Amino acid sequence: LAFFGEERASSNGDSFAGFWLTKTAHTCSGSGSFSNGNHDVGDLLVVSNYTNGGRAATVQLYEWVGGGSPLNLLGSGFTCGVVNALASNDICGIANANAVTEPWAPKLSLTGNQFIEVGVDITDLFPVPNGQAAPCFGNFIAETRSSQQTTATLKDFTTGTFNTCIAPPLSTTATGGSSALPGSSQHDVATVSSPGGGLPTPTGTITFSLCRPNQITVAGCPAGAGTQVGSPVTISSGHATSADVTGATTPNDLDLGKYCWRADYAPDTAASNHHYGPTTETNATVGGAGGECFSVVKGSPALTTSIGVTGNGDLGSTSYGDTATLSPTVGSPGPGETVAFSLFGPYATGTTPTCAVGAGQPVFTTTGPLSGSGGTWTAVTAASFTPTAIGTYVWTASYAGDALNNAASEPASGSCDVASEKATIVAPGLHITKTADAPSVTGGAPIGFTVTVSNGSGGTGTGKAVAVADPLPSGQDVSWSISPAYSGPGTCDVTGSVPTQVLSCALGDLAIGASASVHIVSATTFASAGSYPNTATATPTNAPAVSASAATKVLDPNLSITKTADSATVGSGSAIGFTITTGNASGADVATATSVTLNDPLPGASGVSWSIDTQPTGNPCAISGSAGSQVLACSFGDLAAGSSASVHITSPTTSGSWASPRPRRPALTCRSGRGSD
Repeated sequence: LAFFGEERASSNGDSFAGFWLTKTAHTCSGSGSFSNGNHDVGDLLVVSNYTNGGRAATVQLYEWVGGGSPLNLLGSGFTCGVVNALASNDICGIANANAVTEPWAPKLSLTGNQFIEVGVDITDLFPVPNGQAAPCFGNFIAETRSSQQTTATLKDFTTGTFNTCIAPPLSTTATGGSSALPGSSQHDVATVSSPGGGLPTPTGTITFSLCRPNQITVAGCPAGAGTQVGSPVTISSGHATSADVTGATTPNDLDLGKYCWRADYAPDTAASNHHYGPTTETNATVGGAGGECFSVVKGSPALTTSIGVTGNGDLGSTSYGDTATLSPTVGSPGPGETVAFSLFGPYATGTTPTCAVGAGQPVFTTTGPLSGSGGTWTAVTAASFTPTAIGTYVWTASYAGDALNNAASEPASGSCDVASEKATIVAPGLHITKTADAPSVTGGAPIGFTVTVSNGSGGTGTGKAVAVADPLPSGQDVSWSISPAYSGPGTCDVTGSVPTQVLSCALGDLAIGASASVHIVSATTFASAGSYPNTATATPTNAPAVSASAATKVLDPNLSITKTADSATVGSGSAIGFTITTGNASGADVATATSVTLNDPLPGASGVSWSIDTQPTGNPCAISGSAGSQVLACSFGDLAAGSSASVHITSPTTSGSWASPRPRRPALTCRSGRGSD
């Protein structure tokens, strides 16, 4: 039910007093026209025509239908004359028949027909099927014209609002997530629904607006603030979705911060479906169902890295670089943006890297400019590092961030023991051995040494440019040479002259498991007796030198011979005899006397004839020759140090043997030494 009242300044002459019930507002533009110059289909005009000199009031009802005859007369002559007249009439009106005083200030006195009241039962006037509600109106225009014609000249008017419409439930949700990256798409979704009571699902449009961080309040995006996003969106099945808003990165249209949507509902003005008034929804909630706000935040790219190794991991011939990948980024890194690289180490085997700064750490730093496209950018170390010590080395990388991206680092967890970022410099497992052909030899026999250089297997590196230096021992009649000829790897030579000879080898690189051997030898004589200690040293360019020593001895036998008479004197006719003992002195430095022989020209006299009494096992001795020219000869073989051999000879005597037999000196010889008597 809607009631209207209007008074006019005079009550004489034909005139027109009307009330428009409109769905949309119509206000004066200030330039002689209305801001909205068009009626909506379904607008109502309630008219009180004053005729017969203005003394008679006739109420008429029109509906705006548009077209060539836009006003359709729904009825005329509705006079309110009885109490509760509206119970049986959709519309009625009445003018004052007698003078009345205004009930409101300034309480003017009004003559007859200066004041009119009208009532309209909109619900009964516009019955709708299925119990649905009638159309509604939210605005009015009160006007007077110069005659009872609806096209007569407009004399006065005023406008205002009143509400026969209800605001439908409106809910909204900002989509795209509570946090948005610069450059990502965001939009708002509005849902309008029927409040029940037979009302249909609302139709009309939603106008979406977005407030920037400096425009929002605790309530969200207030009315009149923000920027409209796209054109009003027609509601479909109770829903409307805004156009996307994208914060471009260059320039950054959506700065970092909080943004809030506002959805303004404008109802459908069609006569058959105009039941609702406008409404608005906004709030300051970020994310979630019903949240109308989102925050534009920096991107958080991840930094992944991979060590670059040039070389085979050997000390001195290996260098380290690093490659970092930054992804996904928001926009393109600006000119001059880089990744900072730091190298830590070396860490010993079994030690967990810490990458702690300080005490000489990091051992190397460099940077690398970022380049790439499509949100993936890489940086390569501008310089590489060649380690000078063995152990494990680990890279770390960091990106400082920019206006659109947060900082990132690798490793991100704080532990720097990342497999893709570490490598180990290994030293060669270089070994050298020097072995004498024999601990000792007898003078005249050769002496020799074997020098072997090897690179151990299992986790070691190549021995680089391995060189061997071996100052050879000197001695009488000692001259060194290589035998057999050296066949590699590399070269070996005996350089210098006696007594300052040196074995020199340039073996080159020795891979894991490789080895090289060289044999040196020298002839000796009895004059070479002595000790021959020797040290060989192998030196690679990528590891400490290693040495090995050995010694050999040249030994000489020390023979002696004794000849002892059984008795200094004997009587004529008694036997005479001698014991001859050949011995080799004892001691570690005494060589075995080899092929020892004894030669003893025996003394002769009348009646003297020598024979062997006792001798060593095997009967190595014999006496040859006739009496007076007999010779004792023995072949004892080898006499080891500390051993001896004895032979006892005897002869009978006669009276003619009274003179001393002419003494004879036995001779002792050996193949490996000198004899004495």
